[in-house]
Amino acid sequence: MSEVLPYQQRVIEEANELRDRTENLGLFFETEAFRNLDRDERYRLEVQFDIMMSYRTVLRQRIFAMGLGEHLKASAE
Repeated sequence: MSEVLPYQQRVIEEANELRDRTENLGLFFETEAFRNLDRDERYRLEVQFDIMMSYRTVLRQRIFAMGLGEHLKASAE
């Protein structure tokens, strides 16, 4: 395993936390509670999810560019 500098560790932690959040939000989309939200709120959550996924992609690209991809949590997707 590669040595991880403090700033790199922060990026890894942020990516792993974001992975958990996006997966939880994706699961929420499948619930009755989500379906009961008004249309505008459902739309805002979907936009939020898309932005979070874009950010997640950028963080993963940075981590792999650092040669530290082995530090990422496996996705449940």
